[in-house]
Formats: sequence, C-alpha cells, structure tokens
Amino acid sequence: MTCSAPGASAEADRLWLEHARTAAVIDDEDCFLVRGADRGWVRVRRTAHTALSAALVPGAGSVVIAMSPDGRRLCALTEEDDDYWIVVHRFEDCAVTRGMPA
Repeated sequence: MTCSAPGASAEADRLWLEHARTAAVIDDEDCFLVRGADRGWVRVRRTAHTALSAALVPGAGSVVIAMSPDGRRLCALTEEDDDYWIVVHRFEDCAVTRGMPA
C-alpha cells in the first residue's frame, strides 16, 4: 500500500496487527518483543494506541521488527519506495535460549 495515501499508516498498523495475531507473534498478554535501536530485544505490551508505523522514518527504508516472546515468529513493518510492506516469518528449526533464537 502506498505510504502517501490518506489513512495509509492506520491501515498499515491494522494489517500488521492482523498478520501478527495470525502468526502468533503477540502472546495472550498482548506482549511481543521489539528490537531497540541502541539495545537488544525489549518486551512490550500492545495497547489500543500502539502504532508501529509511527516508528518508521519516511523515505529511509526503515523497519520495525516484532518477534514473539519465544523467539520463533516475527512480523515486521517496513516502508520502502513509498510503500508499506509486512513480512511474516517462522523459525522452524531454531534452538531457543531464554526466549531468543540461539
């Protein structure tokens, strides 16, 4: 979807949430992990005001990666060439150590 279209960021957030829930990235407590710019993975709780698109820098090809608390699934939202992209991935054969892939 085109980033500059009216309501595009809200639609990107809605679709990200739909994909993240379907992929079980968000746990029963509405929590997931995000990667901080200057730190490792941080556990956060989704609220009605959560908007991953707000963390994207327009025109910079930035990405926000959310990972399930067990480290086995991710759902990312990225902006590139004036489009939003949602990427979902499952790590099938990955050893898990303290909630993160080894």
